[in-house]
Amino acid sequence: MTPGPAVTAIERRALRVRLVCVARALVASVAGAFSTGPFSADLSPERTALGVGYSPAHMPFPSDVDIEKFFDEAARLGSGVVVTTDWHSTRSLERVTELSKLARARGLKLHLYLDPIALEGRRATPSVPESARGSSLGDPEVRRKFEGDALELAGLRPDYLGLATEVNLFASNPKEYRALLSLVGETYIGA
Repeated sequence: MTPGPAVTAIERRALRVRLVCVARALVASVAGAFSTGPFSADLSPERTALGVGYSPAHMPFPSDVDIEKFFDEAARLGSGVVVTTDWHSTRSLERVTELSKLARARGLKLHLYLDPIALEGRRATPSVPESARGSSLGDPEVRRKFEGDALELAGLRPDYLGLATEVNLFASNPKEYRALLSLVGETYIGA
């Protein structure tokens, strides 16, 4: 069975979009390569703004070897690694500390995110751990727990610390969105 004309048109459009993205990336790379001087093309990983999201093989249960290989590859490809921790299932501080050490041992910048927004439900609900004793980002106990957890992560001295991701989708829940905005502001002030 051959695909109909509509499928073929969609496939052609997808290919054009991919080609445009690749072309833009190449132009940006070439422009960046020559920006440090005439015909200076230092594209070494430490000179790039590329980063890699934490994703070793066999997630969510990678072996130590998987993790080591991931960081070696990340260092070969770019200058940083992004570790996003869902607040309701936060990796232990010890585990995040170990990831931080592995990144720094390879000269990688660490972008660390603590995300209090649930992945399910179109990212419109908070993702609160049971230990916070509440369900809303407006609850005082929840706010104290989030600030404490964020300050623990800040103590690791990541190069970048983010206190939420994809908040634009969370705006569909105005009450929780306002609570998140004030919580993040208060947490940064407390740091």
